[in-house]
Parts: sequence; C-alpha cells; structure tokens
Amino acid sequence: MRGKFVGPFDGSVSPLRGPISGNMFLVARTRFELADGTQLLGHCQPSPNPFRPDDYKPAWLRPCILTSAGPIPLWLGGRVWKDGRGRNRGEEPTQDELAGLYALLGRAADEVFPATFAADIELPEGFVSSGHVPAFGYMRRTEFAFVT
Repeated sequence: MRGKFVGPFDGSVSPLRGPISGNMFLVARTRFELADGTQLLGHCQPSPNPFRPDDYKPAWLRPCILTSAGPIPLWLGGRVWKDGRGRNRGEEPTQDELAGLYALLGRAADEVFPATFAADIELPEGFVSSGHVPAFGYMRRTEFAFVT
C-alpha cells in the first residue's frame, strides 16, 4: 500500500481503491534525498498541477520526512500575515524551532539542504509529486520565504 485516500469530512486515511482523480486529497509515501546523499522516507500530498512556473511546489505538496524521533515538515505553513487592518500577525520561524527540526534529523543545515523529494506511486498525467527544497519554506504575507 503506497497511496492513501483521505476522507473528505472526517480526516480518515485509508488505502486507495480504484483510479486517482483530480478531486481527491492524497497522501503518498515519498522518498527524500538530503544534500549529503542520505535517503529518507516520508510523505507528500500529490496534486493536479495548479502551479505557475514561479510557484513554490512544496507549499502545495507539503513534503514531510518521517523519522523514529518524529516528523520533519519541510513546509512550515503560513507564518506571517497582515490582518484586515494592515497589522502584522504571526511569527517568523525561530532558531530554536529550526534547531529542533535539525536535531530530529541529526544533521546540520548544509547536510540537509538542498533536498529533493518524489512520491513513489504512479499518478495520472498532470499530477505533480516531486520537487526541490532549498530550505525550510513558509509563507510571509504574500511571498514564499526560506530559512535554514
């Protein structure tokens, strides 16, 4: 079992049965290669290709390395934004947060990034399930930002 179907309303995950379509939310076993050549497993969320060339695919595919010590998300989500009154909200990733992620991997930043990932399931034409990750990514207002 390498592909899973996530139920639309309850967040359940079950083995995929039948063909993959563009209206599914998928979680797929994914292979990662770190900058130092280390190979690891995790998951990503394959998606029909909604990307423009300047888009940052990990923001959509949400690659995450799984270790016995815990998950290491390579996309950290929307972290800093402006509210309806134009005020800054949220927080940038902290050095302590990043140090914790590197500790889970047992590696330094230059041993991890850049990293690549690819889901190891067959997908219909037009789906995207692989990418290049230059650093931990997150959303800062309306821009993609990276931090090591």
